[in-house]
Amino acid sequence: MENSIINKVEELMKNKAFAEQLLTAETAEAAQALFAAHGVEFTMEEIRQIGAGLKAACSDGELDDTDLDAVSGGIALATVVSVVKIVAGTITIVNFVGKRAGWWE
Repeated sequence: MENSIINKVEELMKNKAFAEQLLTAETAEAAQALFAAHGVEFTMEEIRQIGAGLKAACSDGELDDTDLDAVSGGIALATVVSVVKIVAGTITIVNFVGKRAGWWE
């Protein structure tokens, strides 16, 4: 299950339109709904964990132990970290630095 989530998120983030919608979502609920509309179900807590990881990754470019503690719980830590890395990598690709949305800011 976890690998299928990671694979699906990787596939989604290759779609620039999806990436832009996700990264500019106003709320965590909007981000959750966008993932759900594309077949990836995250709880609100998981979305918040992913958002916390994105914020940390974008602030200094990598996740340290403190950042990992912020995203632990819910779905397996490895899955959260993988999702954060996929999405954070896309932020660079689509050049959203400085255009952070409320749900992960």
